Amino acid sequence: MAEVGANPGEVVAGGREAGAIAVTFTGLTTMFQAEVDTAYLYAAESPLQRGYARFGEDNAAAMARVQRHGEALSGNVEAAGSNTAFTDHTIEEENYGVRELLLRDLNYQLIRE
Repeated sequence: MAEVGANPGEVVAGGREAGAIAVTFTGLTTMFQAEVDTAYLYAAESPLQRGYARFGEDNAAAMARVQRHGEALSGNVEAAGSNTAFTDHTIEEENYGVRELLLRDLNYQLIRE
């Protein structure tokens, strides 16, 4: 048998950490595009210059998607922690007096492997 469950505080903290990481991507797209533009200026011949604009646009768009994904992930993980805490609280209220009979916290459930 194994125990499964979630510690709401740890889940919310994980969501905040994901948000902090996502924030580090702020401005990255602009900085990346500036570097691509600099490389373009130093490309000696026009055939070499052609690919820089497309490369910059494609990768800047990908970086923006990663930032949005990180922000969404952060919000979703924090919401999961809040929902876990709410569920624990609701179950505890509905089963008042039963908790003393349990050998483990309410937000853990024994399962058979």
